[in-house]
Amino acid sequence: MEILWWKVISSFATMLLVWFGGFLPTQLHALVEDKRQFALGLGNAFSGGVFLCVGLVHLLPEAAEQIEHLNYKFNETVPIAYVIAMGGFLLIFWIEKILLSSADPEEHRAVLIFTN
Repeated sequence: MEILWWKVISSFATMLLVWFGGFLPTQLHALVEDKRQFALGLGNAFSGGVFLCVGLVHLLPEAAEQIEHLNYKFNETVPIAYVIAMGGFLLIFWIEKILLSSADPEEHRAVLIFTN
């Protein structure tokens, strides 16, 4: 019976967090433009970190294991799944930094967090 209460409490906590996360963007219009851009940039960085963590920590080892099961002997000392992932990352990075670069530094400014 105790596990049932934990399930009920956790489902209500999840529902409350989802409601709060859905309600938060509707209140961003009340913020000043600088604070709004900071909040959106921080949320964007957090969501990018979540996706990067999912890709690197959870999906990449699974891909390496599946490629290992294919018996494809490219090189015994080089993990081919990690090389493919690094090549894809560097390709996208190169496209973004070299091909899509702009002369206007304000167009690609990052969110800076200053601590006092």
